[in-house]
Amino acid sequence: MAIARPQRTFFRPAYPAVTSRSMRCALIALLVLSGCGREERDVEGPVPAGIIQEIRGEKSITTDVNARSPAFARETMGGGVVRTQDYIGRRVLLLDFWSVFCQSCLEEIPFLLELYRDYHDQGLEIVSVNTDFFPESRIVSFMRKTGIDLPFPLVFDRDQSLSKLFQVDALPVTVLIDSSGWIRMVHLGYRPSDKKIIESRVRKACRKIKETVVTLQPVDGRTAFAPPESGTSFLDAGSMAPGFSAADAKGSQVSFSDLRGESPAVVFFWSLFCQPCREEFPLLADLARRGAPRGLKSFSVNLDAAKLLPAAIKFSRKRGDGLVALFDSLPGGESAGAAGAFGVHYTPSIFLIAADGTIRFSASGEISRARLEEEMESLLSRSVAGEAARGGH
Repeated sequence: MAIARPQRTFFRPAYPAVTSRSMRCALIALLVLSGCGREERDVEGPVPAGIIQEIRGEKSITTDVNARSPAFARETMGGGVVRTQDYIGRRVLLLDFWSVFCQSCLEEIPFLLELYRDYHDQGLEIVSVNTDFFPESRIVSFMRKTGIDLPFPLVFDRDQSLSKLFQVDALPVTVLIDSSGWIRMVHLGYRPSDKKIIESRVRKACRKIKETVVTLQPVDGRTAFAPPESGTSFLDAGSMAPGFSAADAKGSQVSFSDLRGESPAVVFFWSLFCQPCREEFPLLADLARRGAPRGLKSFSVNLDAAKLLPAAIKFSRKRGDGLVALFDSLPGGESAGAAGAFGVHYTPSIFLIAADGTIRFSASGEISRARLEEEMESLLSRSVAGEAARGGH
């Protein structure tokens, strides 16, 4: 899904095709990495097909943008996780898209290190996004041999899905996201003369940091929560619903199995950062109230970090009448593991669970009222039929 752009749009440059000669020149230039201090390489040969090409022979382009940032979640080098929502609302985020075949990308790294050193304490976070499709070990080896040591997270975008999300089709690209979750700058290319304009944008964004709760641009009707390539697979119909512990609105740890008992249930995973979640809350609350007389128990499970619990509790009380509010962040700050148990990587995600604990329906992303009503009626009808059959015996 393309990023919504109320005012300005990304600039798509019409850069010339990279000739074989220019490729050779680029590779020769890569042997001397400005600011990196080493000349060894383990990535050799011509630029492979599929690598995002470096813009060459044109001036750098700075585009002011006014568009909500999409949410992303990716694993980092070292096994950590980077999520958009871990930064916005309190920090400024700068994404740096680069490749080992991009000379100007490598020349930009020392400048990014300076930016991080000078503005990190003022609220700047940087995430480095390598767009090459080589195995992680080869990129790490290249960085070690060339002396690239990053104090900020590195994400490997091997399938270039993150690059496509931000419409990166030439390198290098830096994307500035302010604390309100809006993309404010896309900078294509890099020359030493670009330092002043990039730094001025970063400085301005850091001065305007405001802690707030924001929503991100949904992609395909859903908001990323966890890296889709890691953890448990999303539980489909026919799976058994897992048990999990969570915090209630008072901060007490409770058991989902104890709360559900042997009743049919709906479990709705949501986040304050997720606009589709907010829009679905009234629908879920309405269906929960209508289903309660027929034995349905309805639960909302918030997946935000502990710092957002007060806002999540307030929102649940205002919009979630009829839903039992649960929170994946426990009082100590650790995760209860509810999202992982169900394999939830995106919000909103919903599960309809039969009295015997079997998942009858599951979906991730937006779902129509008609479809949800149909699936919930099927769940409750089966539940009544099952009770009748057990009573006959």
